[in-house]
Amino acid sequence: MWLHRIICNAMFLYLMKILFSKTYNLCY
Repeated sequence: MWLHRIICNAMFLYLMKILFSKTYNLCY
């Protein structure tokens, strides 16, 4: 199901962006 895959990819990218921003704030 391609729609499920798109939603999963969007959620994964969103979580990665949150983690990256958290680590970025810790570094600076």
